[in-house]
This record gives sequence, structure tokens and C-alpha cells, in this order.
Amino acid sequence: MISEDSKIWVQVCKGKYYNHLGFWRSTNVSGASPMWRQTVNRRDFFKQNIRWQIGDGEKVQVMSQPWYSNWQIVQQASRSDRKIKVSQIFDAGTNEWRREEIARLLGDDAVAQIVQNVQKSGTVSGLEDKMIWDRNKSGCYTVKDGYHCAVERMGRGENEISWKYIWQWKNIQPKVKIFLWRLFTNALPLAQNLHQRIQSISPMCARWIRTDSLPLDIKEAIRFITTAKDEEFITTFAYTLWEIWLARNDCLFQRKKFNPVGVCQKVRAWTTHPTDTQLVNARETSVEEMIPYELAEGGWQMIVDGSWDTSRKAGIAFLLYKNGVLHTMGLEVHNVADAFLAETMAMEAGIKRVEILMREHGDLQVQIYTDCMNLVSAIQQNDVDNLPSWRARQTMAKIIRIIALSGNAVQVQYARREALRPVHDLANHARRTGAFYHGIPSALLMSQHNIGMNLDTRFFQQVQEAPP
Repeated sequence: MISEDSKIWVQVCKGKYYNHLGFWRSTNVSGASPMWRQTVNRRDFFKQNIRWQIGDGEKVQVMSQPWYSNWQIVQQASRSDRKIKVSQIFDAGTNEWRREEIARLLGDDAVAQIVQNVQKSGTVSGLEDKMIWDRNKSGCYTVKDGYHCAVERMGRGENEISWKYIWQWKNIQPKVKIFLWRLFTNALPLAQNLHQRIQSISPMCARWIRTDSLPLDIKEAIRFITTAKDEEFITTFAYTLWEIWLARNDCLFQRKKFNPVGVCQKVRAWTTHPTDTQLVNARETSVEEMIPYELAEGGWQMIVDGSWDTSRKAGIAFLLYKNGVLHTMGLEVHNVADAFLAETMAMEAGIKRVEILMREHGDLQVQIYTDCMNLVSAIQQNDVDNLPSWRARQTMAKIIRIIALSGNAVQVQYARREALRPVHDLANHARRTGAFYHGIPSALLMSQHNIGMNLDTRFFQQVQEAPP
């Protein structure tokens, strides 16, 4: 904008914002773009890091404009001295600097710096004076240079965060580390930040309308955890902030009710299994947390699971047992938007199979096991308004209706993933291969995925070993 004023975008800015005042004196006019406002607000920063590169010396005043490294403005000088140009302290005939004049105007220390470092070639080549960025050899400003210069300007006090230490945390996902960095640097897309760019956006909190900020020093808290040695505490703190942020977004954009208990459950899941692959791929996954339940004696048992990846492909599977003996199985593949919807569709497929059984055999007692805690909670509480995925609402409503019509015949309970390993492998198989199968168990699938004909003692032990 300063050195290349012939560019079209610079000409547009000139016509729109300069008002014949030039870049350094123009103001933030009404309706100015956020980019221009930020540029004007940071002119002092640019002034401190640019200088003139001398060509013919006709534009630059010796005592009032920076034109060599370590230049400093001279506070006490006569009016006539302030008007002296660089061209006047250079002898074009001898091609030498006028050292006595330089010493008189700028002091003895400046003589050596100018003679050694400033090359005046304008009289020979016809070059004019131009402004350059003084923080690199090329003289061209880059965002990288600006960032490093700003960091250096702010300095690193003894309480500054060591981000190198944070990046090395092994139990915290990279996206959460980046979130912490954006939170600390005030780079999150908050209404308060957007208001600074677009005045029509209200900075007030959408939930607590009386305030626009939280009286909690997050920066100080993040500084504190960098000195902590307790990995469990660090992980819990980081994921608590992360889940509050996600819950806040759901409340604001999905119109969901804020659920503090759900936030705590998800934080516990992250801290219990920080490297779980499903937790990496999706917010809603299995939670290794047991809720109280009793195993049905006799009757039917079903285990269900869904497998999902970021390509939006999902495999779902169920295994149905009669008195602990494998009776039938099903696996399907679908295109779905998120992991929780995949878990919900797996439950729906199993529930529909149970519905067929009830029509064929009358009253039944069916125990259905899933490793998705939020799915279990939603069914037990008849809650379709606070689901991790709004897309699953219609499917969840069908599941709750069928279970309600069964009376107490169908019970949905949580089970550890280790207990559901066969059906989990089947769901992965369906997702990867596109397999679709319903019916009597296939010997090939059973051998490939180590599916036994019975729910053996180990299954019930793994279910019962989960802490209440």
C-alpha cells in the first residue's frame, strides 16, 4: 500500500478511504471494512518498523524521517535544520557523504553507521527514495515478519505461557491444544470479538443476557496449568474448557438446552480414554461408565453397535441371542453425518428386529446392550431435545415409542466395549466393505470375527466388572 501504490487494490483504498489525506493521516471513515479498520489501528506498529531506502535523497528529511538502521528522531533542532534533505548531506561531485554536516545534525555515532550502511545511488541510476520494511533483508513486509515483530514487541515475561510445553502434551488431542491457543490469544469467533469488526453484531451473551463476559481470568488459569505436574489435572482442565465450548455452540446454534451433567460425562470420557480412536473422530462415542442395571434371567439378549468415520460412512450391526444362544444377526451400511447418528441407527435396526419377534412370539423379555452412554440416557429419560446430534432426533423418537409400547419387555442398558467386541467388529466390517446381511448367522462371518454361538461367562463378567 505504501511502496506499490500503483496496484489496483491500493487505488481502490485510496479512492475510498484516503480523502486526500494519504495513508498516514487518513481515518476510520463510516462504513469502512474490517480490514481497513484494523490496518489504520496498527499504523503506529508499522511506523516503528519501516524506514526510507535512499535513492536520490530528495524526499527524505534527515532529522524527522527514519532512513537508516538505529535512526532516532532529534528532539532539539532548528526549523531550518529540520527541513534539510538527505540529498543535501551527500556530495554528488565526489560521491561522498559530508561527514561534518552529518555529525553536526545527528551526532558522531551516526557518521560511521551512515557511511558504512547507506548506499546512495539515486543520482547515478535515477532511483527515487522509497519506504521499506526494516525487519528483513528484502525490505518487503510479510505476515510472518509482522507476527514475530509483534511477539518481540510484547516480550515474554516470566508468567508467559510456554506453548512448546503445551504442544508436547500427549493425552490431549491437537484440536484441543489449538483451541487453548486460540482462547488464550482471544482468537475465538466470539460475539465480543465480532462486534469489534462489525458493530451491528451484539456482544452480549445469548444465554446470560445481562453480561457480555465472564469474570474468570482464563489466561491466568492456562499459565498456571503449564507449571502443573499432574497430568490428570491438566487433561481434565483442557477438556472441560473444550466441552464447555462445544456445549455453548450447541446452545447458541442448535438451540439445545445446556446440560452440565452431559459436559461432565464427556470430560470424564476424554480423561479416561484420551487416545480412543472414536473420541478422535467424533464428539459422541462410547463412554466406559457403568449405570446400575440387572441382567434379565432367560429371555432374549441383543448387542448393538455403530461404526462411523469422517467420510460419513457408517456400519451398523446387531447380534440377537435367545437365552444366551445366537439366534440371528444383521449388518448394514449407511451414509450418515455423525457418530451418534450411527449409534442411534444401530439401535433402531435392533429394535425393529425385536418388534418383529414380539409380533411372532407375543410377550418377550429383551435386554439390549450398547456402549453409547448418551444413547442409554436419552432412552431412559425419554429425552429427544438434548441429543449430541440433532439429526438423530427422529430416529430416537421411533426407538422411544417402540420401547414405550413394549411396556417393561424391552430394557436398554450400557455395556463396556470389551463385552461388545464381536458386534463392534461386525459394524467395522460393514462400514469398510459395504456388506448388508440379515438372517441366520453366517459361518464365514462368525469365523472371521470370532463370534461365538453363546454369550459366555466372560461377557457377563465384563458387563458386571464395570464400576457403578
